Amino acid sequence: MEALKAGAAKGVKTITGSNLDEWKLFDVMVPSTQVVTEENLAIELSRTVSTQNVSKLIEVYRRALLQRGSPNQPEDILSAIHGDWLFRMPGIRFIEARRANHEEAYAYLFTWQSPALNGFLQACHSLDIGFVFGETDSTFCGSGPDVDKLSWEIQEAWIKFARAGNPGTNNLGIWPLYGEKRETMILGKISHVEDAPLEEERAIWDEIGGA
Repeated sequence: MEALKAGAAKGVKTITGSNLDEWKLFDVMVPSTQVVTEENLAIELSRTVSTQNVSKLIEVYRRALLQRGSPNQPEDILSAIHGDWLFRMPGIRFIEARRANHEEAYAYLFTWQSPALNGFLQACHSLDIGFVFGETDSTFCGSGPDVDKLSWEIQEAWIKFARAGNPGTNNLGIWPLYGEKRETMILGKISHVEDAPLEEERAIWDEIGGA
């Protein structure tokens, strides 16, 4: 990150993004993380951020999950925080470093929900890979015209970016550079551009300096 801030990779255009519920895959892989109480939620998070910021972090994520209609029990809060801490925020830091050096960078957030395990996995880590390569397993990715449409949108954008350095397509529309408004392509059932998605969660990491 320091190298990027100092101007490394000059002239290299980038697309950076993450999945909405990255950590849900690891919740399944490490089942003990699903047994979370308010008490051990705070204990677990104190390993990630300073103790004085734990309650503030929990409050922000609980409110954000509730506002977007997602489960907001202690295990859901921990999963959302882990996903942002290890995936989304490093990606944002990367793209911010690129923007600061006036390099062209594009952002996305993948929101398609997996039907596996009765929907528990949500938009988990690695779910996007099948869509990128046009190999969407029906159990993990789902099936039907919406799956096919999203897979084609992503493949078309990735190919356009490789060829021309701009991922905007006729199907997705204009994909703006990541700028002051934090313009981000939402890749999901209805793909579209949003300014600063999940902004409250992003901003708390800036405030507490933990990611």
